[in-house]
Amino acid sequence: MDDLSGRYASKRTKELIFINSGAVLILNSDSLFNYSWHTGSLLSGVTKGKWYIDGNDIVLNSQFQPENINLINNVKVHNQPGQYDIFIKIVNEQGKAVANQACIIDRGYLDEVAITDSLGIARFNNGKINRIIIPYDRAYIYNSQAVSGNFYEIILPCRDFRYYFFTNERWMYKKHRIYQIPYSQRKVNSKNYLKKVTTR
Repeated sequence: MDDLSGRYASKRTKELIFINSGAVLILNSDSLFNYSWHTGSLLSGVTKGKWYIDGNDIVLNSQFQPENINLINNVKVHNQPGQYDIFIKIVNEQGKAVANQACIIDRGYLDEVAITDSLGIARFNNGKINRIIIPYDRAYIYNSQAVSGNFYEIILPCRDFRYYFFTNERWMYKKHRIYQIPYSQRKVNSKNYLKKVTTR
């Protein structure tokens, strides 16, 4: 295996949406990494962490990891008379509806999934609810055993778009290039790779 430590930069392709968009991955010989990205002058971010080699894959783990956040202070529960279904409404901190957001109800014996509509509402059949889980970069969890109702309005905390979480993220190394797919998917024709530009 080659010495993988060094600086890798994204290939400039027509697929890049913004001019001067790209990413840089620095693999240090002390098993630390620095991943930075930018989309022109609009957004940018940096993630640091540790890396190691597993076969043909580079495995990345960020310094900060996703964590479950209890939404106990972000949920309003109501009873709507005449309604026999369960409704979950997702809004942001400005009170605007969040469409196309997955919502999961943990029934204890199975999980049910529904997607919010243009009004930010997901609809479920009535029944026991252990937890409501909103996957949103981190897993936002609301334990609902203590409160009964059929309409849950959940305020989603602001998400930091500038931080990429890596949890055992596997990227394939091949011929001085790092592909943002694992080796197990090596037959995928991926143009999304970082090319080695310097050694460290």
